[in-house]
Amino acid sequence: MSAPPTTTHRPRELYLHDLRWSARTIGRNWWFLVAVLAIDVGLVTAARLLPVLAILFWLCLVGLVGTERLFFLRAYLGNRLGPGDALAATARFLGRFLLLGLWVTLFFVLPAFVVGVVAGITAHADASHHVRFSRWWVRGLLLGFVVVSDVLLTFVVPALALSTAKPMEAVRLGLRMLRASWPTARWYALTPGLTITAIALLLPASVLGYWGAAAIGLVGTALGLSFKGAVVPFYLQRTPGVTYWGSLG
Repeated sequence: MSAPPTTTHRPRELYLHDLRWSARTIGRNWWFLVAVLAIDVGLVTAARLLPVLAILFWLCLVGLVGTERLFFLRAYLGNRLGPGDALAATARFLGRFLLLGLWVTLFFVLPAFVVGVVAGITAHADASHHVRFSRWWVRGLLLGFVVVSDVLLTFVVPALALSTAKPMEAVRLGLRMLRASWPTARWYALTPGLTITAIALLLPASVLGYWGAAAIGLVGTALGLSFKGAVVPFYLQRTPGVTYWGSLG
């Protein structure tokens, strides 16, 4: 683990320092990146080829959200997260992140979907244009939801993985940190940990094609993992008392 930068660093320098640390951590533990890539690309491709199978990949991905932060916590503490611990942690994180996702969905996705449906119904166009309009409108709203969620959940997800098992408490802690550390935190909040992969999921197959979706999934996953890792030292330097197992301990 490299020494944390001093508070006199400018926000951009601080972020680049943490991003380089994240990239080095991934490079020393390439198996974890391969595992994340396999699950993420599996989700993108299965969603287009076999939707039922996509559910299994999606459940793995939900639990993995917490495991990714635990992976970087171990590296920050000068240790490593082994494959066995990663698998166990993913299963234990699943319930709380499902609950967090449900609440986020209720607050953002449902209103966006309603707006999209209403806009489609009121559109003055023929039937075929009407369908295309509705679908693109909903896709745009859902992508906007992912971008907004990326920003608001910047420190909520680390809080749920590393500090508390209660989703609402994590929301409170994460939003408070985002507010208190702004504008320094803007570099961490405005990097698209989820957005690139979401593009592959939301754009129709006719636009990207199979290989296009897979390529975006690969690039998005690799970049997203680096961005997520950069947040962890920033969070830990402002949150004393985080232990070896994070909020699982």
